[in-house]
Amino acid sequence: MKRYQVYLNQGSVAVLDDYLASSDITRSDIIRQAVDGLAVNLSKVVSLAKASRLKVQKTPLDDLVGFIDVANSSNNWSEQDDLELFSKS
Repeated sequence: MKRYQVYLNQGSVAVLDDYLASSDITRSDIIRQAVDGLAVNLSKVVSLAKASRLKVQKTPLDDLVGFIDVANSSNNWSEQDDLELFSKS
């Protein structure tokens, strides 16, 4: 295993911490499981692309990369959405 440092959304970490409070798993373990699951799915896509000799196609979400300049933004859009969604109950 190799160590990596990533920045995570505070709202996402809060949800993880709430879940982990009633669990025996660590935050690192749950993040590792999520990344490993994504890697398995991506490896299938890459294998299929290699087998069919096609290039991996861009998805509509790829066009949104960089759409919001997070470094110069004073807003945390996902946190605002979470507050709006979950405070209506």
